[in-house]
Amino acid sequence: MRKHKERIIRHLTDTDGKRIVEVPLGQNGKRVAVLYEQEFEELIGLGLSPRWRILKDRNNAMRVTVWLGSIKQQISVARLICGADVHQNVSYLDGNPFNLRSTNLLLGMGRGTRNDRTLIKPAKNSSMVFKHEYINGAPQ
Repeated sequence: MRKHKERIIRHLTDTDGKRIVEVPLGQNGKRVAVLYEQEFEELIGLGLSPRWRILKDRNNAMRVTVWLGSIKQQISVARLICGADVHQNVSYLDGNPFNLRSTNLLLGMGRGTRNDRTLIKPAKNSSMVFKHEYINGAPQ
């Protein structure tokens, strides 16, 4: 089995005093997705893996995705956070696809074909190692 590099998920407080999480993206983890800690914990509680990556769509736009084994596809983390349904899409108010704070996500009419949240199954064990680092205090 291939050994994966340890990824560190950082929990910290943003400039507005809100608890956020920085999730490393891809193998090298040079880029991170940022979202509210409560929403991250909700997604992980549903069974979503924290092994996220960057994917370019057909228009060459970047988005944060996660592998969903139940449908054998990458799915958009932003769509999961918003609970986007059929015929809905998600836009980023600040234009940054790595800022996944719910206050930055705008749900609108679009070409969505399903509600991905309903397809989440608990993640299988993997050799990926995740370490949580708490900055500015323990989890709330």
